[in-house]
Amino acid sequence: GGGTFELKAPSSSGNTRVITLPDTGNITLSDGITMIDSWVVTASFDVNGSLDITANWAKHSAGGSQFGNIGTGMTESSGVFTFPTTGIYMVHSTMSGRADGTGGRSYIGMRHYYSTNSGSGFTNTASGYSSASSGTDHVVGSQTVFYDVSDASTHRIKFNVEASASSKYFGNATNKNMGAVFIRLGDT
Repeated sequence: GGGTFELKAPSSSGNTRVITLPDTGNITLSDGITMIDSWVVTASFDVNGSLDITANWAKHSAGGSQFGNIGTGMTESSGVFTFPTTGIYMVHSTMSGRADGTGGRSYIGMRHYYSTNSGSGFTNTASGYSSASSGTDHVVGSQTVFYDVSDASTHRIKFNVEASASSKYFGNATNKNMGAVFIRLGDT
């Protein structure tokens, strides 16, 4: 191409930086984070027990012009997310809701489920719970996990909620009450 590449030596002889190039093949230098994608659950729903979040997912950027992303982004089908490329990803999920009825709740939470076999089997990899002392208490929770997506064709993630008694999870298309952020940090 018509671009240039420049290497500069450190400002003093005491500062040494070493770059080792491969004996054969090509080398690709990255400019940092190449993908950030944010998703929200757009509608509130009720749970009494455990439930995979299979509907009402949307890119957060669809909620307004102030929201953005970088790169290709995730794809989603029936609540199961597919990674666009291999890499080390940080996945941060959030939930908010409230106890819905009389009495407290010993737990109201959200969980990550991760698959390395195209979704044939999922393993719980993160859980974030809160509790409510009365039937109208509001709760929040979050989880952050770093995943090594060594094969983008087989690695998947989905999200699940669980409540000890009837509870409402808050969804909204523009205000991120509940959702997930995916950031590709670098190569695997």
